[in-house]
Amino acid sequence: MHRPAQNLSLLSIGIVLSACTAPTPNYPAPPLFTSTVTAYNPSVVPLAPITRPIPVAPIVLPKASQEAGSDLIGEQDLLDITVFKVPDLTRSVRVDGQGYITYPLVGKLRAKGLRPAQLEQQLASLLEKNYMHNPQVTVLVKESTQNRVTVEGAVRLPGVFPVVGSMTVLQALAKAGGLTEQADSRRAILLRKDAKGDLSQQPIDIAAIRQGRLQDFPLLQDDRIVVQDAIYNRFTVSGAVGQPGVYPLKEGMTVMQAVATAGGMTRLANKYKALVFRRGLDGREQRYAVNLDAIYRGTSLDPMIQQDDRIVILEAREKVIYDEATRFLSPVTLF
Repeated sequence: MHRPAQNLSLLSIGIVLSACTAPTPNYPAPPLFTSTVTAYNPSVVPLAPITRPIPVAPIVLPKASQEAGSDLIGEQDLLDITVFKVPDLTRSVRVDGQGYITYPLVGKLRAKGLRPAQLEQQLASLLEKNYMHNPQVTVLVKESTQNRVTVEGAVRLPGVFPVVGSMTVLQALAKAGGLTEQADSRRAILLRKDAKGDLSQQPIDIAAIRQGRLQDFPLLQDDRIVVQDAIYNRFTVSGAVGQPGVYPLKEGMTVMQAVATAGGMTRLANKYKALVFRRGLDGREQRYAVNLDAIYRGTSLDPMIQQDDRIVILEAREKVIYDEATRFLSPVTLF
């Protein structure tokens, strides 16, 4: 009685599901990585090949009067001066605002810009000239108000930091607790005064320094590093995800983390092929295929994404056809 309806239903299913064997669109972009790893490996690596390195111009910085952390004497420094076996000449002396000190039997003497050993020689020479034979003078910098750098902006512990020895950009950032999650590691600024007191502003690519593409250069006294927020660092996720849209890019974010940020894959997602679109230096958009299932299983590495990347999660053709078939056949009763 119901056999014609049953045959019709089975025929319809066969026609619709036969489309599953149709060839899927061909995306010629090669996989980002191949790996023989069988266990889960959480390590992440940059997308390869790198198609969008940030162009970095050589940093030509104006010379300042003193390198941060050097032992040159500066204004307002407190000096401990001793003369061996002459306790009356042992005392602490503050360098004034013009860079001079006043010392018994010597009078006013310029100390700013000298190393302690140089000041020792000058004091010994002046004392020996008029008062004593072969004086043994020692000068120590007890307090230095000059050896400091400032780190501001998107760092965990912004502030002014004293310098012992020399200090580089990365060392200063480490003293400031490192970058925050909102920091743009490619957009920092170095503020520096030259010998005339004029303020200059130079860009710093912290990411390039970390990667070894730029030298980690030493800072000078009173340098200020300002790390900017990643207000323009964004990436886009579209396709078969829970919440497609534009999201802020955090440093070191990977493809899987980006997909999770967008609500994860839907049940229609093709977990074997996602696409990452990235614009190269020539302005052309490059396309890369990513196997999300292989990343999840640990047989492929999870690549990092970059600013303005577009991630497209494709829909599995078979799942779409099956859902359409189910919707089309839902009113039909099968026996």
